[in-house]
Amino acid sequence: MAAAVGPTFWRQAAIAGTPPPQQVHLEFGDDPARQMTVSWATSASVGHPRVRYGAATADLGAVVAAETVTFKDGESGTTVWCHHARLGGLSPATAYAYEVVQDGATAVGSAFRTAPIGRRPFRFTSFGDQCTGTIGDALATPQGSWVVDQIEAADPLFHLVNGDLSYANTLGSLKYDRSTVWDHWFTNSSRSTMQRPWMPTLGNHENEKGNGAHGVQAYLTRFALPGNASRGFEGNWYAFTVGSVRFVSLDTNDVAYSTDFDFVVRGYSDGSQARWLESQLDAARRDPGIDWIVVFIHYPVMSTAGGSDLGVRERFQPLMDEYGVDLVLTGHSHDYERMYPVRGVVRDSPTLEPRTVATSGDSFDTSLGAVHLVIGTGGVALPTPTYGGLPTDPTAGVTMPGGGTDTEPAPYSAVRAYESPYGFLVVDVDPGDKPGGATTMTLQYFNTQPISDPPLPALDTVTLHRRRRDGPPAR
Repeated sequence: MAAAVGPTFWRQAAIAGTPPPQQVHLEFGDDPARQMTVSWATSASVGHPRVRYGAATADLGAVVAAETVTFKDGESGTTVWCHHARLGGLSPATAYAYEVVQDGATAVGSAFRTAPIGRRPFRFTSFGDQCTGTIGDALATPQGSWVVDQIEAADPLFHLVNGDLSYANTLGSLKYDRSTVWDHWFTNSSRSTMQRPWMPTLGNHENEKGNGAHGVQAYLTRFALPGNASRGFEGNWYAFTVGSVRFVSLDTNDVAYSTDFDFVVRGYSDGSQARWLESQLDAARRDPGIDWIVVFIHYPVMSTAGGSDLGVRERFQPLMDEYGVDLVLTGHSHDYERMYPVRGVVRDSPTLEPRTVATSGDSFDTSLGAVHLVIGTGGVALPTPTYGGLPTDPTAGVTMPGGGTDTEPAPYSAVRAYESPYGFLVVDVDPGDKPGGATTMTLQYFNTQPISDPPLPALDTVTLHRRRRDGPPAR
């Protein structure tokens, strides 16, 4: 998205040896309609880091100083300088231009849009498990770069990254230090992240030995995420509202039985994350301005390619059932799979198999059950279409206490994209036009391809619907 003609960008002569702003990216603040954070990194300390900004058709008359946060990687000793400028007092649904300014460096300019308030249509996109997209990096693929261009072409208001962003904990010992791998991920994504927020959630590959008590200090230093009022865990989980949709990001590392970590962190929050989740879901369901609840996490509740985890089913799924979450977006399994709506648990199931409430169709009332999607298709070079059973009679493995696996039937599996290990999801929210009337989400999954190729049709399309909550109670 280019800024409209109007702003005058500052042309400062660069001083030799001054580190330039790099890896510019955006995050929503606590109120996405009125707050935006501009973040970036430098290779050394810089003077007076700040952001100039203004409405896209006006001058960049406002200036906000950036907070600088440093972090030393526990493996390599490399120091990272990250800068976060928190812009406030913005107008909803408005285009802004901005530029990142540092003493002695050439300014870097771009633009963004704030979120709407109230019941307004908008689009968002999602995937997980991307890797760096930098050819030559271990586990990187061209698709991890192509998908950035496709996200830009889709022009969402924001993008959700469902964990396992850079794979720095895997790549670090192979070719680069972990900080360099993170640099590659942000550099690859920045042509999108500097124009729209990429809102992340923690995956197991954000767990880095030596980088903080829970291994996520590199992630927390580079992102400035909405607050959660949980002392000691700011940034590990969070929520935000866009229009009539409440989005909730959770750290499944805290509850998973999986052993796929640099070191085990299960139970680190001592239940505080689950208590926070319940308070968030309760508040959302009491708010007549919120119609939809979308949860985005890393470990899936269901996956016939492996990766679903009993710990997530024990701690988070009962709350999502109780408060009627509508849509759950996940990663971890490197494939695309869509589930039929589920709510509750199959009686006497040792794996707490979710109970399927529909077994056909492509339009679902989510007041009856949530639709879950696995979208671990961002670009990592480890596709896992290792489905159990036949397509007509799938089974699924579930990680159990101790890291072992039990198997269950999977009648909940609706679409399994054997041929599609790389792709992304586009979601269009339509709030409808009548109090108490229908509101819909249209979900489309596309394969990843070079942006120069002719567009492909959606591989999967499904519509979710429910009644708006601003009308009289249903009879």
